[in-house]
Amino acid sequence: MPRGTNPLGPDNPLILMTGPLVGTAMPSAGRCSVCALSPVTGIWGESNTGGFVGAELRFAGYDGLVITGTAERPVWLAVVDGRAELRSAADLWGLDAYVTQDRVRQHMDAPRARVACIGVAGERQCKMAAVMRSEIASISQSSAKRTRKRTSWLSDLIMTPTSVHK
Repeated sequence: MPRGTNPLGPDNPLILMTGPLVGTAMPSAGRCSVCALSPVTGIWGESNTGGFVGAELRFAGYDGLVITGTAERPVWLAVVDGRAELRSAADLWGLDAYVTQDRVRQHMDAPRARVACIGVAGERQCKMAAVMRSEIASISQSSAKRTRKRTSWLSDLIMTPTSVHK
């Protein structure tokens, strides 16, 4: 990444990565990191979370995601069974994180889908806004970055359970 990259600009990638043992039976290996230049400090920032998001990403066929550029309008990314697809988030914009998660599950017709999303604070580019995930813990400081990419996460990242763990 070039020196002087704007943390909220299109050249700052938003990176979601799993660890090498995520999705295995190894205890405490279900971690997932969200990384980008921090809008708070202007230097590299990482947030780390447990729960099901990392494992579901792996089960969907991905070790990680690198999101670059900026969408022309709000979108979310559905990641299901090895396919990633951008979808309109027009009806999700302005909703809080809890309602967004429920609405995405309805869109996916998957009540057990794992969702990581931003809420209104992230949409308004509050620098300390958090990405919320299905298990309610937060992934801090990347939410404002998502808004600049116009992804209501990764309502940009949605994963549905696959046959791997049924």
